[in-house]
Amino acid sequence: MTCVKSGFCCIQRPCPYGELSKTGLKECIYLSEPIEPFGQRPCMKYEEIKIHEEDSKFPMMGSGCSSQYFNDLRDAIIKEATK
Repeated sequence: MTCVKSGFCCIQRPCPYGELSKTGLKECIYLSEPIEPFGQRPCMKYEEIKIHEEDSKFPMMGSGCSSQYFNDLRDAIIKEATK
């Protein structure tokens, strides 16, 4: 499944490239604010991570969504984008 950049993964916990928010939330500090018109919240370190993992057998970025189930944010973006 294609990644729609909902930010769901980064809201749950930071990845090894990220950092925990100092606001007391679990989300990563590199998670962008929602972008209109669909509310996507892409990783602001996306390009850096993609380059770092380009030779990885299982790269973290560019492989599709790893959080397809119980992901209301992803579902809402897909629903809005297909209206």
